[in-house]
Amino acid sequence: MLADEDEDDYVSPTSLEDLVLLKGQLRASLADIEFHENAVIESLRPKTPAEVDFVRRHLQEALAELEAAQPPEQQPPS
Repeated sequence: MLADEDEDDYVSPTSLEDLVLLKGQLRASLADIEFHENAVIESLRPKTPAEVDFVRRHLQEALAELEAAQPPEQQPPS
């Protein structure tokens, strides 16, 4: 039989039924992880005009640094 979800130990599946159960547990775990990942991504999005301006300013500064670091023969035409 498979280990309970609360246990850290993994028991190797020994039957088709065990594999089916494991696959279901993995799918449920993946869905839970994706739900939490989406919640984190959403929480990190800028929500106010000030936050948007802050992110835009830092992105523009980062782009300027990249352009300055690019060798002259590879710089895009102005």
